[in-house]
Amino acid sequence: MKPKPAATGKSKFSAQERSLLITLPWLAGAAVSECDKVGGIRATAREMEVLGKAVAAAFTGYQIRTEENLSTEPATFDFEQAEAQLFQTCPQVLALLEQKDTAANIDHYKTVVLEVAHAVAAAYGSGFLGRGEKVSQAESALLDKIAQALKATHLLEAVKKNADVGKLK
Repeated sequence: MKPKPAATGKSKFSAQERSLLITLPWLAGAAVSECDKVGGIRATAREMEVLGKAVAAAFTGYQIRTEENLSTEPATFDFEQAEAQLFQTCPQVLALLEQKDTAANIDHYKTVVLEVAHAVAAAYGSGFLGRGEKVSQAESALLDKIAQALKATHLLEAVKKNADVGKLK
């Protein structure tokens, strides 16, 4: 499926570049979901629901800020290979963004990816019926690795803090 052009004008990204930008947050969420198999099918279903909603919300905010419409379906990928694909794609996306976008928009895109990954990590906790710790050690370690791959460790704590504040509302 080919991505649609940006609704607000000509995109600065080619169709192939937009495909990379669209797919990376999905890969991050899928990788987090796959890294911790606690909770079985119930956890996986909840994480997939949260992944779709988190990507939609993140891309809406990204479009408002940058006028780039990334709200199309991602390229197909293998969930079991999501982590490997994620870490292959991160350097490509970073190089692309550094070539074509501002530092503020790049940080915003990195935040989008981290927010999606964190939302999936917090979607289903450990313990009986997922009522335990929301983000497991395996998920937390993968979030750290994603932040490092995106050169965004400085953004990760803010993402976690904003997620915690969102729960209080």
